[in-house]
Amino acid sequence: MMLLSIITQLIDEREVIKTLDPVNSLSMCENIPTRMQMARDLLGGEIRILKSASAWLKYYCATLTT
Repeated sequence: MMLLSIITQLIDEREVIKTLDPVNSLSMCENIPTRMQMARDLLGGEIRILKSASAWLKYYCATLTT
């Protein structure tokens, strides 16, 4: 179950990062919003993978105890 707690912690950390508001700056380049969207998309993908791994691990552990 240690692995499950690590995965859960990673999910929580990434969820918090995803909720942060982007910094608004007048000196931002045009490509910064594109990069920020790419980073958000990547972060969303990581969260989906971690949630999938968590669900699989919970199911696997449940089958071991039955």
